[in-house]
Amino acid sequence: MRPLKYRDKVALIAPSSEVNEDNIKKSQKIVKKLGLVPVLGTMGKTDEEKAQDFMWAFTEDDIKGVFCIRGGYGSSRLIPFIDWNKITPKIFLGYSDITALHLAISKFCGFPTFHGAMPGVDLVRKSQISPLFKKIKRCNIIGGNLSIVTSSLGTPYEIDTLDKILFLEEVNESIYKIERMITQLRHANKLHGDILLGHFFDENKKRIPTKTIANIIGKPCKFYPAGHASPNKVIIL
Repeated sequence: MRPLKYRDKVALIAPSSEVNEDNIKKSQKIVKKLGLVPVLGTMGKTDEEKAQDFMWAFTEDDIKGVFCIRGGYGSSRLIPFIDWNKITPKIFLGYSDITALHLAISKFCGFPTFHGAMPGVDLVRKSQISPLFKKIKRCNIIGGNLSIVTSSLGTPYEIDTLDKILFLEEVNESIYKIERMITQLRHANKLHGDILLGHFFDENKKRIPTKTIANIIGKPCKFYPAGHASPNKVIIL
C-alpha cells in the first residue's frame, strides 16, 4: 500500500452517523488544504447505501485514500453488506465509531489502517497526519474506541490482541461503565499484552487520568495523545 502523494484523489465517505452540509464543506476544504483532491461519495442513508459507498471508495482505481467525514454511531451495521474479498489496500482514516471498520479490515483484509482525526469534525493539519504521506511500516497495534472494541467480542470481527499492543480511548462514559468494559475484555483474555491508552473523558467531559484507567486494568500502561481530544495523533493499526 503506497502513501498518499500531492494531488491524490481521496474519497470522503460517511459510514457512521449522517453528515450535514457543513460537515461536507469543511471536509472538502480541509482535504484541499492538505494538497489532496476530495471526491464525495453518495452519503447514502441506509446501511446498504453506506456499504456501497465504502465498496466504491476501495475499488475505484483512481481513489488513493479513504477519509471518514465523521464518526458517531452505526458503522458496524455495514460489515455484513461489504464484500471484503474485493477491498484493495488503501489509506483509511477515521476513529471513534469507525473503530469497527478498522477491526473488520484488520480481520478480513490484513492491511494497515490509520486511527486519526476526521475532516468533518476535527481540525486536520498535514503535520498531524504526516504518517499517511510516508512509507508505511506496519505497527503492531490494534484497537481504538473502548466501547466499540468491547462490542466486537463474539462477532466475526472480534479484536485479536495476540502478540499485539492494545490501544484504547473513550469519551462520555462513566468510570463504572469503563470498568465494566475493561472487565469484559479481561474475561475475554484481551488484556494479556502491552496496553497503550489515549484520551479518556467521563460523562461530564472531565479528563480521566491515565493512571486511573491503568489501575482498573491492573498494570502499568503508556499514554499516547490520540482520541477525542487535541492533540489527536495518528496511530497506524
